[in-house]
This record gives sequence, structure tokens and C-alpha cells, in this order.
Amino acid sequence: MDLDETLVHSIRKDDPMLDMVPFNWIGHPDVMETEHHWVKKRPWLDEFLDFAKGAYRIAVWTVATEDYAMSILDRIMDSVTLEFVKTRKDCMFRGSGYVKPVSSLEGYDFDDIYIVDDKPDVIDGVHPININMANLIVIKPFFGSDKDQELKETARELWSRYR
Repeated sequence: MDLDETLVHSIRKDDPMLDMVPFNWIGHPDVMETEHHWVKKRPWLDEFLDFAKGAYRIAVWTVATEDYAMSILDRIMDSVTLEFVKTRKDCMFRGSGYVKPVSSLEGYDFDDIYIVDDKPDVIDGVHPININMANLIVIKPFFGSDKDQELKETARELWSRYR
């Protein structure tokens, strides 16, 4: 799974647009503060993780830095044992940004890997030879709405594939 805009949305504390955030994060039960960011968990995240950890091995691959990713994952994955965490250092820079070279994963049956990401264009190696295209679940980006239902729907989709 991806991290930003898939599991959480974050805003840098020094962001000049911070005063323009359309919702109040201060005191919100799903908002946490790190050294440099305000981070909001996506609705249904806890329920999604409860389901997923019982049915699948969970891993996170983000283009974010390791320090940033771990500062969030340590808080949102407290009851989840992660198979692995890959960060920007495990990505490749191509064109104008980073890509996640999933074909570099060794020891996994690619037919059994489900990728949940809001930006499928950063997944490198999503090709019928490497990854089953049907196993790429593109989730709408999360920008902080309390009404978001994407993880609930994604859990339903993964449940239908698990049975």
C-alpha cells in the first residue's frame, strides 16, 4: 500500500496555505502531529487494517522519506506487523519523479500481490509479465474529507478476492 493520499493526508506545518485548509484539524480525533506535519488518517483506516491484517500480509511502499514515513507508520500501524516498508531510498528517479520498482521485489508470487495506490503511474513494473494488472487497485486520492469511503470500498473489493 501507498502512504500519502492512500492511507493519510498530511500538510507541512510551514505550508503557506495552511490557513486555507477547508476543515478544522486541531483537536480532530484522527489528526496527529509530527515534528513537521499535521497528518490526518483516512476514514475507515483502522477498520481496513483490522480486516487486511487478518487476510493478507501488509506492506507499505511510499516515495516519501524514511523519517517521514516511519513517524506516521509508527502511529497508524501500531497493531499491524508490516511485511516490509520501502521508502524513497528504494525508489528510482525517472523523468520528473520517483517510481516504485515493484519488479525488484524478490521472493513473492506476483499473482498474489495486491497494490493499493492513488497514483498508479508511480508503479514501475506493472506489466503482465511482472504484476497481474487486475491486482492493481487504484484508490481515489485522500485530501482530508471526513466523508471519504474509499478504504471501506477497498476492503470490500479485497474481501471478494480473498474468499
